[in-house]
Amino acid sequence: MTFRHLRNVRGFLSDYYLGSVFGKQAARKTLSDRAVNLAYARFRRIRERAESANPDAATTRERFVRPFLRDVLGFHLGGGTDRIHGLFLSAQAEEARERPLLLAYCGAWDENLDSGRGREKPMHALGVALAREDVRYGFLVTGERIRLVRAPGEGPKDAYLEADLEGLADEEDSESFAAFTRLFSATTFAPREDGTRAIEEIERESREHAERVSDDLKGAVFRAAESLVSGLLADAAARGRIHSPLELGERDLVTYRDAALLALYRILFILYAEARDPRLDEHRLYRQSYSATGLLEEVLLEPGRAWPENRCALWQRLRALFRIYDEGLPPVTPWQNIPPRGGDFFSRTTPVGKILDEALLSDHEVARLLLDLATTTPRRGVGRERVSFRELDIENLGAVYEGLLEYEPRVARETSFEVRVQGREYVLRPAELVRLCEQKNLALKGDRALLRGTEAERLASDPPEEAPEEDEETSAGEDLEEAGGQNEEAEAPENLKRGATARIVRRFEAGNFHFAPGPARKGSGSFYTPRALVQDLVRHSLGPLVRERSASEIERLRILDPACGSGHFLVEAMRFLGQALHRAYVTEHGGNAPPEFRSTTGQGWDDDWRASDEEARAANSEARAWCKRRVAERCLFGVDLNPTAVELARVSLWIESLAGDRPLTYFEHHIRCGNSLLGSWMARVEEPPSPPKGRRTLARHCCLSKSLSAEPSATLPVSGG
Repeated sequence: MTFRHLRNVRGFLSDYYLGSVFGKQAARKTLSDRAVNLAYARFRRIRERAESANPDAATTRERFVRPFLRDVLGFHLGGGTDRIHGLFLSAQAEEARERPLLLAYCGAWDENLDSGRGREKPMHALGVALAREDVRYGFLVTGERIRLVRAPGEGPKDAYLEADLEGLADEEDSESFAAFTRLFSATTFAPREDGTRAIEEIERESREHAERVSDDLKGAVFRAAESLVSGLLADAAARGRIHSPLELGERDLVTYRDAALLALYRILFILYAEARDPRLDEHRLYRQSYSATGLLEEVLLEPGRAWPENRCALWQRLRALFRIYDEGLPPVTPWQNIPPRGGDFFSRTTPVGKILDEALLSDHEVARLLLDLATTTPRRGVGRERVSFRELDIENLGAVYEGLLEYEPRVARETSFEVRVQGREYVLRPAELVRLCEQKNLALKGDRALLRGTEAERLASDPPEEAPEEDEETSAGEDLEEAGGQNEEAEAPENLKRGATARIVRRFEAGNFHFAPGPARKGSGSFYTPRALVQDLVRHSLGPLVRERSASEIERLRILDPACGSGHFLVEAMRFLGQALHRAYVTEHGGNAPPEFRSTTGQGWDDDWRASDEEARAANSEARAWCKRRVAERCLFGVDLNPTAVELARVSLWIESLAGDRPLTYFEHHIRCGNSLLGSWMARVEEPPSPPKGRRTLARHCCLSKSLSAEPSATLPVSGG
C-alpha cells in the first residue's frame, strides 16, 4: 500500500507500518465506508468555499482551518498568539483550562512551511511552543497542506507526517484520505478511560513493524534475484547474444547472476540514499521525475496491474537513474546538483554493467521485480506489506548477499521440482522424487498438480499421509538463514528422517533459471557474523585506543579487516569511532564546530556526542555523519577475495557515512580486492605497494580479524592507500 497524498518525512512513522496497516481497509476499524465518504465530501466543500479568495493567515484560519479542524477532524481551535493555537476536544475543555491535546500553527493559504530562518521558520516556532507548553504533538496547517510534528527531542529530528490537502481535494484518493483521518483525527490524540492514547499505540506498533523489515528483505532480494536473472537470460536469447540458457557454462551463469545482483543492489542503494539523505528528498525535480521511490510508488499504486510485456519504459527509467548516479545531475535552479558517484558500482563499462546497460526488460518484468523487492511475502489476513528502507541497518544488505552465497546459479536441464524437506531445499528430477518419497516414506504436500505429465504424477494419486503441519508462510529469507546452520551430512537427501514432510514448492522446465543450494559459501569462506558479536569485538578492541584521546590521535588510528566481506566490522568500527571523534571535537572546541567542518545540509554542528549511533542517525545529525566520514577517509581499511563483497563494503560505508555530497570513490582505495592470506609475489616483497606513500609508517594499526581476540594486533607498517 502506498499513499499518493501522504508524505512520511525522515521516518516520522515506520514506512513499513504506514504502508501495511493504514488505508481504507484498516480505517474500517474505526470508520465505516459511509463515514469516510461523508467526511471526504465535507472536506472538499469546506476547501472549495475557502480557496477562491486565496486569503492571508487570519482569513485562512477563519474560513478554512477552523471549520476543517472542527467538521473533519473533530478539534476545537482555541485562542492563541503568533499564529499558534491550542487544539481541544471542545470549547468547554478550553474554558475549563484543560491542557490542549495539540498545538496548531495556522499559516496563510499558500505559505511555505519550510521558509524563514530561526524563529521565523514555522517548524521552529511551533517546536519552541510545544517545548514551552509541554505538549508532545502539533499541526502546521495551511490551505494546501497539514503537517503533524513532534515536540523537540521526541523521535527523529525534523521528522513529520504531511497530508497534501490540495491533492486530496483535486483527485479522488479515498485510500489516502482514510489513512489521513485515522492518523490526524481528535480521537487519535484524546486520552481514553485508562489514560492511554491511540497515537501511543500507533507509535508502538510502528516500532514493532520496523523490527521485521530486515528478515523480509532477505526473502524480497532472493525472489527478485531469480526473477531478474531469468529476465536477463531471456532478453539475451531474444537479442541473439546467447542461443539458449542451456548452452551457458557455470562461469557465464555466475556473470549473469552478478549482473542481476548488481542491479538489485543499485536499486537498494538508491532507495537507502533517498530514504536517509534529506537533500534528495528536498530536490523536487529529482524526486518527481527520476527517483526510485517515485517509480516504486507508481508500481505499488496498482500492485495487480497488468503491465505490458512489449514495452520497456520502466527499465529505461531505471537505466536513466543509474546514469544519473554514475555521471551526476547538473544544478537546476533552485536545486543543487547531484554529484556523480564514480567507481565501478554504477559504471556502464564493466562486464556486468554492460549487460545491464544493453538489456531491454519489459515493464511486466520490472514491475514484478520492484514488487518483489519492495514488499513481503503475503501473510494470512494481511497480504503484502511494504519494506521500509529507512529502518534497515546497512548490514542487512551484506547479510542478504552472504546468505545468497549458499545458493548457486543453475539452469534446469530437464523437468525437475524444488522440494522443501526439514528446512532444506532440494531440486530433484521426477524419478529422484519418486525414489526419495518411497524410500523415506515422505508425506507429500503442496500443489500436486505440478507433478502432472511426469513420472512423479503417480505420487499425486496417493492419499496424503498424516504429518505435522508446517508453516505455510516460511519465506525465502528464513530459508537463507536455516541453510547456514545445516551440516554437510544433513544436506544429503538420503540422510533425511523417515516419515518427514516433503513440500512441493515449484516446477522447473528445461531452460528455467533457479538458485540451488550448494557449497559456494563454504568454499569461499564467507559467513555472516551476528551484529551483537561484531559490536562486542569492536568495543573491546577499539575502546582502549580511544579512551581520553584527542581528535587528532583518534584520526591517526588505522583499522584493517583482512577479510572484510561486505563490511560488517568496518561499518561498526565507523560507528564506534565516529561517536568517539564527535566527543573529542566537542571537548576540544567547547561544543562549537571544528574549523574544518562545513555544513552541507543546513543542519549544522551539534554537541550531542552522547547520543547513540541509532539516535544520531534518527536525528540526521550532520556532526556525527561528518565525523564518520573523517573516520572512513583516514582510519578504515579492508581486503577481501570476493570482488562483489568489496563493492558492497564500499557502498555500505558510503551510505553509513551519509556522504551524499561525495563520490563513492572518496575512500574507494581503502577497500581492496585481494588475498590477504597469500599476499604478494616474493619478487615484490621489498617494493612498497604505493611508492609515493610507502615511506609513511602508521603510528598505530589495529587489525580486526574474525577471531574473538579482544586485543588489537601489534603495530604494523601498511600503506595509507
